[in-house]
Amino acid sequence: MKWFFFNKDETDTRIKHIFLNEKGKKIFKEIFEIQKKRIYNALLNSSSQEVLNFDEVLKRIING
Repeated sequence: MKWFFFNKDETDTRIKHIFLNEKGKKIFKEIFEIQKKRIYNALLNSSSQEVLNFDEVLKRIING
């Protein structure tokens, strides 16, 4: 069973918009919760300097 569906763009049929169905949303939520706990624990067990350095890396990722 697929966990997503897609619709073609109304103005450009080369573009497909992908959406999660209920099964996909459930899988996403499960994965997100696991990742959230891992990140929280990693930050909790890091020094303040390590957290600040991680913040800089995230800024570079976000800003390209």
